[in-house]
Amino acid sequence: INAEYMGELRANKNVSIVEGNVTNSADVLATLDGADSVIVSLGGPLKGPGWDVCSRGQAIINENMQRLDPSKRMVVVTSIGTAEHFAHCSLFAKLFSYFVIHKALQDKAVQEAEVKKMPNWVIVRPAGLADGPPKGKVKAGVDICGWYPVITRADVAAFILDECLDSESKWKFQAVAIEN
Repeated sequence: INAEYMGELRANKNVSIVEGNVTNSADVLATLDGADSVIVSLGGPLKGPGWDVCSRGQAIINENMQRLDPSKRMVVVTSIGTAEHFAHCSLFAKLFSYFVIHKALQDKAVQEAEVKKMPNWVIVRPAGLADGPPKGKVKAGVDICGWYPVITRADVAAFILDECLDSESKWKFQAVAIEN
């Protein structure tokens, strides 16, 4: 979480903040304990030490969810172009994926395989992330990917809250790509 938002989050009585490291099982357990549902949004450097934090962290999250309550809804944010979704991407998105974020997408593909081992999940594959206010309009589908796909972080958050947490979500057991 960006430091600029921490004060606002700490002031929100509906938010519990647990600081820790996703590669530390005790920290993950403390974070998951008492949660109604779990939203996972991990990212690391494009290369070098820690490039595989998503897959390593997801394995630890799964292990601890199994310990607590594996039936809770888990929504995991990865990226367009991950795994089989690469085939649906535009030429621009494919080139960007291959030359700029190739290792990160490999890690996200392993992470998605870990997620699919759990009994109650949704994978959200946002387009390129942009700052700014929400646009309020999100295109969603398992096979969408525009020429230069982007989405605001605020729209990603709204989509997760509005479309993915409900037990009757149409996206349950699916990897859904989203863009503005």
